[in-house]
Amino acid sequence: MIKLYSSDDTVLIGHLQSVLEEAGITCWIKNRFLAAGIGELPPTAVWPELWLHQESDINQAMTIISPIIKPPAARHSPWQCHCGERLEGQFDCCWQCGRLRPAL
Repeated sequence: MIKLYSSDDTVLIGHLQSVLEEAGITCWIKNRFLAAGIGELPPTAVWPELWLHQESDINQAMTIISPIIKPPAARHSPWQCHCGERLEGQFDCCWQCGRLRPAL
């Protein structure tokens, strides 16, 4: 048995369990109902944990869940509008003149 992942997001942990079980990897959630202990215990001690039954499944499990747990990357790099305004990558429209980002 080996702990694979822990998070304060119970829904995410449940989703990861479903995805892994669909791939044939046996796993379970520990600390699912410890949220009532917040305040008496350190916050991270009550986070739900996803555990694997077989340590040999860890590489396959990490390959499966890595795209789900990684933070989203910036979609685009900064860009400059025709009006001269410099905008961060997350903006698709210029706040100065209202033009849309040029097609890449």
